[in-house]
Amino acid sequence: MDDEGNWLVRNGETGLCNLITDAFLYAARQTQTGADIALHNSGGIRTNIPAGEITFEKAYNVLPFVNTLCIVEVSGQTILDELEMGARLAPGNSRSLLHASGMTYVINATIPSSVIIDEEDLFVGVSGDRRVCNVLVNGEPIDPEKSYKVVATNYSLRDKGDGHMFRGAVQLEPDFVMYYDAFADYLKTFDAIPDYYAESEGRIQILTENILAPAAKRELIKPLLFWESEEETLTTKITPLIHPSGEFS
Repeated sequence: MDDEGNWLVRNGETGLCNLITDAFLYAARQTQTGADIALHNSGGIRTNIPAGEITFEKAYNVLPFVNTLCIVEVSGQTILDELEMGARLAPGNSRSLLHASGMTYVINATIPSSVIIDEEDLFVGVSGDRRVCNVLVNGEPIDPEKSYKVVATNYSLRDKGDGHMFRGAVQLEPDFVMYYDAFADYLKTFDAIPDYYAESEGRIQILTENILAPAAKRELIKPLLFWESEEETLTTKITPLIHPSGEFS
């Protein structure tokens, strides 16, 4: 959130979103199955990481639900459909917006959304022009006919969370880790939070009125991370704040 309580993560890419999806992809790639892409719905990111000491509880508060990570195999077309579902309200507030690791895409918000949803707000199909374009998977154009390994939560992949259906998904690695544990484990790999998480990277670009809307950016502290194994506590050394709020969102 920003200082006025607006959900930045539901309106576009942020550094925190990238940190979370990178954590998911990292966790998946520790398994024998691996993954090409990580996705996470914006509605599942519930708070910022405040400046100062980062305990496991604070990391958990960002991802506070009883969700697991799963790896599935889906077609490129299914991924395109789910991105379209997530982009239907852009550039406005949307819980279903999908943040990504291993993938970048553009939302052309000058095109009216033609996504069809049912009475339960579940994705049905696309009836006209698509808003999502220039989708790259690890730098290569997505192939609608190709199969990709996707890591995301059970909420998105199985439970139709925020209207996502992921039709035809084949379970490869169900429920292999709690998603907040994957997030904390990824944070433990750093001596310091890398500079590239200080702002958005262009993973999601939103086109409005023939110009690219500025991605949501937040300057943040650059803390030194270390793990106190006896207390199971993730902590940071506090360094001078760049953003006056001192929060990572």
